[in-house]
Amino acid sequence: MHSINAVNLVGSGNVAWVLGAALKESGILINAVIARNKDKAEALARLLDSQALTFEDKLPEADLILLTVSDDSIQQVSERLAKQTSIESLIAHTSGSKPTTLLSPFNRQASFYPLQTMTKGNTVDFNKVHFCVYTKEESHLNALKALAGRISKHVHVLDDQQRAFLHLSAVMVNNFSNLFFTEAYKLSSIHNIDFELLRPLILKTAQKAIENNPSSVQTGPAARQDTDTIQQHLNLLQEDPKLKELYQLISERIIKNADTE
Repeated sequence: MHSINAVNLVGSGNVAWVLGAALKESGILINAVIARNKDKAEALARLLDSQALTFEDKLPEADLILLTVSDDSIQQVSERLAKQTSIESLIAHTSGSKPTTLLSPFNRQASFYPLQTMTKGNTVDFNKVHFCVYTKEESHLNALKALAGRISKHVHVLDDQQRAFLHLSAVMVNNFSNLFFTEAYKLSSIHNIDFELLRPLILKTAQKAIENNPSSVQTGPAARQDTDTIQQHLNLLQEDPKLKELYQLISERIIKNADTE
């Protein structure tokens, strides 16, 4: 395989809408949009100047079958698609955490993982998105790298295990950090404090983590082993035992990290 110019897009959710539009803008032909719900497939197909199909329809020829379905559906969907096209087709999923082996019974299994949160209707600057691609055959790997390179300046080759650890790290920096933003917002609201006071700190913290090794810029009571302040904070969290426990566990981890550096 020398290049990927035509794609069968499987799925009609957030990733399908955002990534599908980016592929179309880059000049990739979307031969078909395949989804369980024909109405949703038709809505996306109209945007992508494509045709809408269901899993019962025979797939048209394409250089790549791209799955944007939920992680739990990858294996089941790939098994259904194998009945509608050649198992020698190159097939890739966009999951960060799942192995390419879930794409069995296809023989050419791959990953095409954009490290970014995507929501239908929200614009994504794909030039700044890091794409992680992987497949065993070098010619197909080069084709996937070239495809990702049409919409992003940042393309990396990561195998299944590397990508799984990257996804774990992404959950920590994105989902876990946002949980604490949420808890801080709740505390601020309960005690009549404008959350706006914390926004510059959030931005500065993220900036420092981007520009440095995060461990080198760790601050706060746990980093300086200020046990009095830690205990004061724990006392303030008496009415929320779960959050109190979480605060204590994370403080202990920060102290441990500081001791080992």
